[in-house]
Amino acid sequence: MDYFRWGENSQLHKWAVSSTGSLTYIAQSNEFASADVRGNPPGGMPGGFCSGSSNGADPNSAILVCTIPYGNANAQVVNGRLLVYDAVHLAADGSLKVLWTRKACRPVSVNKFDPPVIDGGQIYVPNYNGGVDLYRLAQ
Repeated sequence: MDYFRWGENSQLHKWAVSSTGSLTYIAQSNEFASADVRGNPPGGMPGGFCSGSSNGADPNSAILVCTIPYGNANAQVVNGRLLVYDAVHLAADGSLKVLWTRKACRPVSVNKFDPPVIDGGQIYVPNYNGGVDLYRLAQ
């Protein structure tokens, strides 16, 4: 089993959990939560919020979908980023592998403490307009 954690002003980290409960560090992402205020104490809050999914029992299909703020989402509504990671295979540089991201065209409005929801191949991200943003594969 794998364990993922994304803390404040930090990167996404992955550990393997053995059947006895011991942890082995695997890798981290290249992306930082609150990247726009990371070097300015006290930095930004919160870290990343993630949900996992796979195609049935196929362990090689596991993904991790995360939202992270650009600034301090504890103090105000901020834009952020939606990332989809390969939860199984690492990138060539040994980091966690990004499969897809949404940041340049229309940033995500980070709704803190609400992770993305994955259902039926679609990703639902809560927003501050009283609704959700929907992402899915193009047909």
